[in-house]
Amino acid sequence: MNKDLKGMLLAGSASMLWSSAFVTAGFLLGGGARKIDPLTLTVLRYLIGGVIILFVGWVTKKKLFFNSKRQFLLVLGTALQLYLLTSLFSFMGQQSVTATSGALIVDAGPVILVALWNLAMLKCSKLEFFSVAVAAAGALMVLNILTPAGFVYDGGRLIGQLFCLGAAIIWITGSHCTKALMESGGDSIVMTGWCELVAGLMGAVVMIPAAPMLTLPSTADAWIGVAVMAIFPSALAYIAWGVALKQCEMWKLLLTQNLTPVFTMIGSFMLLGEKLTLFNVLGMILVFGGLFAVVFAGHRKKQTFPAEQFSVSTGKFEDQEADKQYNKRNDFPEEDAL
Repeated sequence: MNKDLKGMLLAGSASMLWSSAFVTAGFLLGGGARKIDPLTLTVLRYLIGGVIILFVGWVTKKKLFFNSKRQFLLVLGTALQLYLLTSLFSFMGQQSVTATSGALIVDAGPVILVALWNLAMLKCSKLEFFSVAVAAAGALMVLNILTPAGFVYDGGRLIGQLFCLGAAIIWITGSHCTKALMESGGDSIVMTGWCELVAGLMGAVVMIPAAPMLTLPSTADAWIGVAVMAIFPSALAYIAWGVALKQCEMWKLLLTQNLTPVFTMIGSFMLLGEKLTLFNVLGMILVFGGLFAVVFAGHRKKQTFPAEQFSVSTGKFEDQEADKQYNKRNDFPEEDAL
């Protein structure tokens, strides 16, 4: 099988498995009578998921120990931001928003937010501007804010949506630490296992003073839900993603990752009975199409000139002439014209 195809199939499988986190959280946390609290669910998913991933690393004879003190500190930072806080905020939000809305805000939100930031900083080409507008409009349609009758907003879901938005923002800030961790020399799957285990331990410490407010799982279906959360989106999804990273270019994998809200929408409709209209479906198509174009535009930007000339922090090419050429080709305004 072609390596690109294999990589994208694995990444697509990971996206489908990640969608099960939102559907399962909707089952455990939604519906009025929650079966478990967000903190306990976060701790259990990562303690179990981390152990599974590290066990797979041990069986496949990967190096399980850290290369340096810096790598250990990066694991702590990534575990806190990208795992513990992102998951906790997402689950707190899903107590009042649908699984589809949660997946859309948490999973697609970072791409849209970064693109909007680039737009505000005047770093977007016409293609990126149009793509962001399409994706944002589609998101409003899925969230039932933009409807056939016009703009409608249910303020009762505001708190939940803000928590999910907070998860998306934390994901963006934590991704910088994650990038440094994955470039530190350790195996990506093993590092993920350590991040999950450490995140679970961090959350367990917080559970001690918060014990009176927690809701522990007490029924068979609640424990089944916890097992599903720990095994599929927390362990198998990351293992599949880690293998996919070695098979395919990152920009291609990001295209499949944007399928998570789509899989969530289908799963929540079939398993949770969430309402789904043709307008919602059209909105999700617009979101996926817009995100596809944003990722493609970012790949095109990196391919225009040698990657080492481009600075991610400034959004510019280090060579002034190269920066002017790229801005001119993509209709960016010149700085001295602002």
